[in-house]
Amino acid sequence: MSNKLDQKIKSLIDTKASTINHKAFYHAQFASTIINQLNDFIDGKLILSEERIVALLDHLVGYYTITLDIPLSIDTKILRAVKFDRLDNRHYL
Repeated sequence: MSNKLDQKIKSLIDTKASTINHKAFYHAQFASTIINQLNDFIDGKLILSEERIVALLDHLVGYYTITLDIPLSIDTKILRAVKFDRLDNRHYL
């Protein structure tokens, strides 16, 4: 893939991400909170009902994925992350 096409794809992803996630730090903290709850459940530090686990996982899948309609080669790798400098103390939902 050419460098020019790589830059165009990155630009499209950044534009789409900015549009649907203009509160990136808030959403990163929120997703981190959900992941911390699930990790604490796995480690036996927190009791969660099956319904709560399903709701947490549904929230992660439903709200923290991006769908792009860009035809790409099957070998194309895309990495996406949101940079933030700190997380506040854990707050369970």
